[in-house]
Amino acid sequence: MTKKAPAVWHVVRFTFLGYEKRFMQYVERVCLNAQQVNELKVVGPIPLRNRRTRIPLMRSPFKHKKSQEIVEFRRYFRGLIIEGTPEHTTKFVKYVEQTLEPLASVKVHTSKYYEPTNYYTLSTCNAPDVLDEVVME
Repeated sequence: MTKKAPAVWHVVRFTFLGYEKRFMQYVERVCLNAQQVNELKVVGPIPLRNRRTRIPLMRSPFKHKKSQEIVEFRRYFRGLIIEGTPEHTTKFVKYVEQTLEPLASVKVHTSKYYEPTNYYTLSTCNAPDVLDEVVME
């Protein structure tokens, strides 16, 4: 007995953002928890481009105006993609939102995919003629 593919398939893309290095440990833990669910296909953690912002501050507003101090902010990004049935993906999204630590923020993008047979069918009147022409050529 074969399993029938679900009529609706969800793909959820997570983008995690953090300002500290220990944020990556949290993302790895979330990925391990997702891999333990048998019904989900998991891709990740995907390293995304880290961004760095530098802001120069004047040390003295009086005589030594060229003396500056540079403050740097680093933002670390990681991605995670899960695929599965709507029930399992929505449960996992709720789990991530409930266990979100203060050192990270997350963006969630959900896509739904349906079976093409729901929308496209071969016309019954000329389908055998078209298939015969393709086979003969």
